[in-house]
Amino acid sequence: MTSRIPLRRPRGLRPTLRPALAALATTALLGTLTACGDDDAEPASSQTASTGESSQASSAPADDPSSAAEASEDTGLPSETPTGDAGAEALAFFQSTQADCDAFADSVGNPRIPVPYFASAQVVDDLGGDQWLLLDGAGNRLVVDLGAGVVQSPDGPDATLPTEYSFGCPSELYLGSAAD
Repeated sequence: MTSRIPLRRPRGLRPTLRPALAALATTALLGTLTACGDDDAEPASSQTASTGESSQASSAPADDPSSAAEASEDTGLPSETPTGDAGAEALAFFQSTQADCDAFADSVGNPRIPVPYFASAQVVDDLGGDQWLLLDGAGNRLVVDLGAGVVQSPDGPDATLPTEYSFGCPSELYLGSAAD
């Protein structure tokens, strides 16, 4: 008596996950925005309170130079573009594909895509038509198509995907050809 474990999830199940993923992404995003909002509120209130406070704000980065570098990097990223709930949903969808990619890579004996590729991904732009441009944790540009429930190259579904995704993710979920 052997039990069969399906390697691929039936296509019809993915849309049913969308509300749950959106709720999860909204909760995570709300927590992050709340934490970020508190950090932003202190410098704004300290600047309006008195000029003495601004010297305190300038001494804080001197204590921790890495936080000053991170703050300057954060302000220049293209992900500063407001993405709204749909952008958060696109990011959550992309991050949810990690489990599918891990299962696929394991089933064919290929290496898994490193976790930071998914965990550090950022939405860059709304391309319209339920398509979102994002950067993964390695700097690869990918398009998440929420309407079709797929990820593809910015050059289209027949273009070349980064090697990691070509060999580490199912072709039904990641559209494109393998890099030469």
